[in-house]
This record gives sequence, C-alpha cells and structure tokens, in this order.
Amino acid sequence: GITATAERVETSLLDNQLIITKLTDFQIVNGGQTTASLYHTQKKYRDADLSKIFVQMKLTVIKDQEQKNIEVPNISRFANSQNKVSELDLSSNNPFFIQIENLSRRKYVI
Repeated sequence: GITATAERVETSLLDNQLIITKLTDFQIVNGGQTTASLYHTQKKYRDADLSKIFVQMKLTVIKDQEQKNIEVPNISRFANSQNKVSELDLSSNNPFFIQIENLSRRKYVI
C-alpha cells in the first residue's frame, strides 16, 4: 500500500462511486517499495497491463503548510513498520533543506 499526503482533494461522483479528480501538493510518504515494484514491472514487461491494478492508499489531507512540516515526518515514521526509518529519511520537508535545495537549483558552482 501507499501512505500519502495532500494539501487539497477534489472529488466527483462517477457511476455512483466517489472518485478523486485532483490532488494538490500530493506526496507519497511511505510506499516506495510498492511504487518501485509497479515501475519495474512495467519497465521489464512492456506489455504488462497495469490498468487493472489497484493499490490501497491512506491519504491524509493537511491544509496548513506549517503543520505539514510537523505532521508529514510523523506520518511517515508511524506508517513505516517494515523498514527502519532514520531521522535523516524524515527530514526532506524540513524548511532548511527545502531552502538549500532551492538554492542549489539556482546557483551554479564551477
């Protein structure tokens, strides 16, 4: 399965079922093995039909951007019971590291 977060979710009714039509700021916080398995299956077996594959997803909507920086690492920490998760793994949403990433995309070192 996959555990994910989003800032906003839009839905609609299709054939009497509620479906997600749009996710804003969607982020998978746990489920790397699942997504990698699907990716590598499609890559190795080009004729594999993944359109009938359904993957369970636990989605948490976090509307407050400041709260997101606190909650996403906690969600990831507690959703991941198969593998050891280090504090470094949980720091990608840290505002400091986001700023460093943004700087690294704008500044070039020769």
